Amino acid sequence: MKPGAGDPFADDEPEEQEPDQEEQVVGDHTDREAAATSVDPEPEEQSRESDLDNELPYKYRRDTIEDDRSRANLFLRDVGEEAIASLVEEMDRSFESEEVYKIDVLEAAIQAAAENPEEVEKQLEGIGYGMK
Repeated sequence: MKPGAGDPFADDEPEEQEPDQEEQVVGDHTDREAAATSVDPEPEEQSRESDLDNELPYKYRRDTIEDDRSRANLFLRDVGEEAIASLVEEMDRSFESEEVYKIDVLEAAIQAAAENPEEVEKQLEGIGYGMK
């Protein structure tokens, strides 16, 4: 063993050190520990950052298209798949300088349908609802 290396199998327990003269013990914490824990940003800064995040549209706040979204399985007939593909193509033309994601189009379509339940009702009647 090299000189001064010590015994690797010895039980080394850290020795309790008394606080320096400049450190004053307050309760269970020293001034230095208190200073180290008070590095958190001011509540006003957090509030401003949060407000800025809320002002930005979802597309610009997210890191990936899956952020803040739950996974949902969706079973569609061919007519539904074709309608979505057509809608995505139409949105691509509307926003030609940006890539429009299918999941964003689906979510927008769901929100639009929720705002126009009479249109959803017409579609449901078209697949057979209300015939009883």
